[in-house]
Amino acid sequence: MAVSSMDPTSQFYFLTLRKHACRLRYIIYQMHRGELSSKELIDNLEYAASILESNYVDSSRRRACTSKQAEQIDSEDVPEEVRKWLALTFTQSINEPRQKVSFKSVANAIRSERKKLSSFIRINNWDFDIFQLNEISDNNALKCVAMALFGKYNFLNKYKIPLVKFEAFLSKLQQGYCKHNNPYHNMVHAADVTQTAHWLLAQSGLVECLTDLELFAYIFSAMVHDYEHTGHTNSYHVQSSSDYALLYNDRSVLENHHASAIFRLMHDYSQYNILEKLSKQEYREFRNLVVEIVLCTDMSTHFAQVKEVKQMITSEDEIDKTKALSFLIHCSDISHPAKKWPFHFRWTNQLMEEFFRQGDLEMTMGIPVSPLCDRLTVNIADSQVAFIDFIVEPMMIVCSELLAKLLETLLQALENSDTNDRSKQIAAVDQFRLSQPWMKIIPENRIKWKEYIAEQQQSRLTLFLKFNLEACNLQAEQHRMKRWASRLMRGPCPGLH
Repeated sequence: MAVSSMDPTSQFYFLTLRKHACRLRYIIYQMHRGELSSKELIDNLEYAASILESNYVDSSRRRACTSKQAEQIDSEDVPEEVRKWLALTFTQSINEPRQKVSFKSVANAIRSERKKLSSFIRINNWDFDIFQLNEISDNNALKCVAMALFGKYNFLNKYKIPLVKFEAFLSKLQQGYCKHNNPYHNMVHAADVTQTAHWLLAQSGLVECLTDLELFAYIFSAMVHDYEHTGHTNSYHVQSSSDYALLYNDRSVLENHHASAIFRLMHDYSQYNILEKLSKQEYREFRNLVVEIVLCTDMSTHFAQVKEVKQMITSEDEIDKTKALSFLIHCSDISHPAKKWPFHFRWTNQLMEEFFRQGDLEMTMGIPVSPLCDRLTVNIADSQVAFIDFIVEPMMIVCSELLAKLLETLLQALENSDTNDRSKQIAAVDQFRLSQPWMKIIPENRIKWKEYIAEQQQSRLTLFLKFNLEACNLQAEQHRMKRWASRLMRGPCPGLH
């Protein structure tokens, strides 16, 4: 039976797709071993395999083995205010196989149109346009991404979550993100982080290393990591002695609130409690992992996390999955400089507007304006070049190394296993072709910011020269008028009667 003639909702359809995908992957595997040699055939097979693979979710998984302070920044390399911001922000003062849920059922669940469905299909892309999804979904980007991923990973069935309750939870979650009307820390940001966090797992096969509960906690953490964000920094809360700072004792103020508030919501209101069917042991494990991941989104832990992950990568010990997952969420949280320029530029402007609003508030309160929060003095381009150079690019390099390490561990586990399932071994080989789009995008964005800086400097120079020329002309005119006045004082001017 031809694949195209099957009912796309039937189980046999998905099994057939899986069979053909495995067969194509095996051909690729043979060619990499030198048994076949046509590059053109490889390209065509890769394309065909990717098309087939987009129509199923592999239900097989394997467990992988599981198991301080900031780097120095030369003050001469960056403007003083940017250096202060970097220092202030990024340093510290059980397992059942998953089943396929079609995108069609997800689309029906959220009553989406064909255009939304198309966006879901592209959710596995690094350059996924979250702004477009938010526009076509009527400002429901987070709900759409969550629905797609919960369907993809079968969380609703696995953890017996009623669809009505899940939709109610997502609506309440989005309301929490809209509470303070933030330009940046809003539900679109949460959706973007969730999609990015998913990509880091799904595109590499790293998802196979996790239990269902770990995967659930990981995706959930990305969704809720900035719940009820106030639009201010932790430093602001501490300096202003806000209620949040007093409640959380000045320690990871916002992150503690995000985690506390979302669990409090589910605890106090049963209509939003999507965790009610978890066993006590599952709930404890889930909650511990979510709290740990969310607290690690505190930017002041950045250098400590990078250091710990570097040590894990070079160590012969088993990878600590909690630390690895926390780091991937942290990377996702500040990944916009690693996205294509239109997305990065838009996120930057929204973040800076949020900073400037905080600076305006600090001025009215009579407290020192935080670094990068004075809209009259901040150079946005300079700040982003420093952010890329000292934070994002080194972090994403370590992220690449971590993914490669985890994939290597998975491959070794498969090679050492007794399984005769060739499809798993073939898939494992393919996982080593790890996609790292940020390695090309980050340098491109840095160049664009430097070009922007050069344009600013040229513009300032032009204005300076124009001002000085006008000043010189004015001075010459004043000198001419003085000479004319001097002549007038000595006698009648020639030609005047």
